[in-house]
Amino acid sequence: MKNSEILLAEDLPSPPAPSYISTMAKSYMAGDVLFIEGETGREMFIVLKGCVRIACTSGEGDVALGEFHEGDFFGEMALVGSGLRTGTATVHADATQLVAVNQGRFVYLVSQQPAFALSIMRLMGRRMEAMNLRLSNLEMQIA
Repeated sequence: MKNSEILLAEDLPSPPAPSYISTMAKSYMAGDVLFIEGETGREMFIVLKGCVRIACTSGEGDVALGEFHEGDFFGEMALVGSGLRTGTATVHADATQLVAVNQGRFVYLVSQQPAFALSIMRLMGRRMEAMNLRLSNLEMQIA
């Protein structure tokens, strides 16, 4: 790499999941609710297999916030923000395998594993950009 080149966070590969992580997974069935909008969050989740959807309630009904598949993680906002869940997470595929990461393990990973911390920051940045785009599109529809 030349001195004039800048290495961006998105250029870094995501670290592979440690082999032991699958031993920490729990299996869920379609329809299982992991957490409910407004409750205090105490963990984030990593999807090893399957699908989870998060939606929030508005005056018009449920609004989809995201769908998460193998390799994705969600729920981190409750660990780094206010602690309150911004939506309800529901499993959407039988035999979905998730690993829960509690506050203590999260703090350890962020402090001891720079690649994990960068992954979290990169993801949060992408989600903010996507939300800004959705809000901008909504404003144009209303105007």
